[in-house]
Amino acid sequence: MMIMRTVVVAVMSALGAGEPAGVEEVQELRQIVQQQQAVIEELKQRLEAVEAKQTEPLSLAATPATVAPAAVEEDPNELKAYWKDGLRLESEDKQFEVHLGGRLQLDWAWFDEADGYKNLGLTFPTLGLGDEEDGVEFRRARAEIMARAYGNLLFRAEYDFAVDSPGADSGLFRDVWIGVDDIPFVGLIRAGQFKEPFSLEEVGTDVATTFLERGLPNVFAPSYNAGFAFQNAYLNDRLNVSAGLFKTVDDWPSNNDSDEDQGFAVSTRITGLPWYANEGRKLLHLGLSYSHRNPDGPIRFRQRPETHLANYYVDTGMFRVDALDLYGTEAVLVCGPFSLQGEYMLARARTGFAGDLDFDGYYMQASYFLTGENRVYKPRSATFDLVAPKANFNPREGGWGAWEIAARYSQLDLSDGPVSGGRLGDYTLGLNWHLNPNAKIMLNYVFSDVEHELYDGNFESLQSRFQVSW
Repeated sequence: MMIMRTVVVAVMSALGAGEPAGVEEVQELRQIVQQQQAVIEELKQRLEAVEAKQTEPLSLAATPATVAPAAVEEDPNELKAYWKDGLRLESEDKQFEVHLGGRLQLDWAWFDEADGYKNLGLTFPTLGLGDEEDGVEFRRARAEIMARAYGNLLFRAEYDFAVDSPGADSGLFRDVWIGVDDIPFVGLIRAGQFKEPFSLEEVGTDVATTFLERGLPNVFAPSYNAGFAFQNAYLNDRLNVSAGLFKTVDDWPSNNDSDEDQGFAVSTRITGLPWYANEGRKLLHLGLSYSHRNPDGPIRFRQRPETHLANYYVDTGMFRVDALDLYGTEAVLVCGPFSLQGEYMLARARTGFAGDLDFDGYYMQASYFLTGENRVYKPRSATFDLVAPKANFNPREGGWGAWEIAARYSQLDLSDGPVSGGRLGDYTLGLNWHLNPNAKIMLNYVFSDVEHELYDGNFESLQSRFQVSW
């Protein structure tokens, strides 16, 4: 408008100068006015287009090439952070991955045992029994890092800081290993310290167990030891095979290293998945485990009544063996929110003083999700994982998490021949509240029936767990 005004003023000045303007001058001024009017109209259209663009919703569509910013070339090895049940870093081509994880499990327990147990500690000091005391402990407090580099190089390091918690064994390295994945036919090869392939409950993660503690026969399952092992899934993940050679590094089942040439073991686990439907909502899992061991000293089997803060109520004591063979069977049926699971284990100790001694145990359990979820199965490892509720706990949005009820019966027999370790049977009821995939609150009631040559009676416990894992 300022340009137009200037032109008009110039024309008026020329016309009002007192001398008539020539025809050529008038035509020239008229052309200037027309040109300025065209410029003004173009500017007006552009302004209207900009205003209209600002009122449109944001779109992910590409902008015109005339206004698109210069493309920035991304580094394929640059790690991008995201959250998936824990903090994860991942490159665009997924050749490099890092997972920073951990877990906290805070347990509370209240006990009620038979009156006769309270004086057993004074009468039989070697039994380690006495008046049970209610207590609290950090059952586990672990930090871990898992990583993948160059596509198939893996490593994991996990440390348990629960050393200062009452009743805890010690602060120790747990999973610490390196491995190579995607090897034809073999799958994954690992070297380091990790769980031996034996027993469904033992090789599965402790944050996904149905009850606070694993069943009574878990006393026979070897856990973390140093060694080499391979694991692979075949037939579209319907067949899972793992096996390895290990050297005992903890106190299972021997508490010393009396012979450097001993302490080796060969362990294997084979599982099948004959029925798998609805992405794991319905399945049948079957498995076998075996371990042959030459202990590096006297061995000992002893067990608590499925609560870590309690005393040991059955105990073989120390005795020497020439060899030890472990056998295990496992089965799981999942039908939507309902599941059945059981395991049987046998430990056959070859001795020079009493021949072969057999100790065994089993458990059977059932669980049901009141909110309709189902247990999460991992075909690649033939284990179960954390449950993801249909609606995470958030009262403001009407979400109350997943609720699960469960029951289990366990039995353990540690008496054979001259070894009188006793027999223990447990009835356990459980209630689990899965707030979200990373948090769970558990409540267990355990009724135990103890039979021993020196004592017998009942033991009761009520225990809870507050768990966070990531």
